[in-house]
Amino acid sequence: MTNLSTFPDAPVPSASELRARTNVLVQLWRFVVLNVKLITMVTKGHH
Repeated sequence: MTNLSTFPDAPVPSASELRARTNVLVQLWRFVVLNVKLITMVTKGHH
């Protein structure tokens, strides 16, 4: 008996999605956007 689980109905990323996920510049941009969203949320919460 194996402990391996498979998910045949799970969506498989395309080649362009895989490139975007491993691209450092794309990851940096997503990190910046996420931080800006968090900063705006925090500053709006403090009056």
